Order: sequence, then C-alpha cells, then structure tokens
Amino acid sequence: MKIPKRGNIFAINEGYAKYWDESVTEYVRQCKFPEQGAPLGARYVGSMVADMHRTLKYGGIFMYPASSKSPSGKVSPQSVSQSVRIGIELLCQHVL
Repeated sequence: MKIPKRGNIFAINEGYAKYWDESVTEYVRQCKFPEQGAPLGARYVGSMVADMHRTLKYGGIFMYPASSKSPSGKVSPQSVSQSVRIGIELLCQHVL
C-alpha cells in the first residue's frame, strides 16, 4: 500500500460546523470552493476506522477539530489516538 502525498478528499462531520472555530470553517470552505483547481470531495462515514482507511488509501485529510462543544477535539482521548497511531505504524511496517 502506498499512501498518496496529496489527495482529493476531506472527511469531517459538518453537522458540528456551527461549533467550529472560524479557522476550521474557513479551511473547509476553501476545500469546497477553492479559488483555483477542483474542489475536494467530501466523504464522511462516521466510523473512524473507515474514514482513516479511505484517507490512507486515497489520500486527503481526516478532521476531528476542536469546537466550542469539544475544546480538545474528539480524537483527544489517549486510548483513541494511541490506537490509531499503533494501527498506522503497524500498517507502515507491513507494507514498507
């Protein structure tokens, strides 16, 4: 498996857009309405495993940003971020 350096998709739960910081809102707006080039395709399943797999396979960005409801973001718990890190490390060791 080769992880693309650049992708053309982004994954974020836009249902929480009203709680995002202005910088996140602006970034997502630029993904959807770029001044140049094609917009990124929005993809969000809601399952971190599926969203991370697609992002690793096809390239892009997966976002769980901080918000006024979750100031540390949703992926901040040590157990979740640690599991994702270990999974990615194992995947990279297997394919490299």
